[in-house]
Amino acid sequence: MLSDALHWLGMRRRGPVPALAPLAAHPDARIRAEPVWAVARWSTPGVTELLDALAADPDPEVREAVEAVRKPD
Repeated sequence: MLSDALHWLGMRRRGPVPALAPLAAHPDARIRAEPVWAVARWSTPGVTELLDALAADPDPEVREAVEAVRKPD
């Protein structure tokens, strides 16, 4: 259910970064990685800060997700 909601949010150009930011502190690394894909294309203020925080996550899956969305096409 969360993945579906984030998928649809990720199709937008802007979104509710403050509402998703708490997911960066979730105990499950899979949940912490989900917002990365949703916010990657957003132009909303706060996206860079959220991705910076997730880039320092202790779990390699989360860090790799951030690295993947930050690579130039």
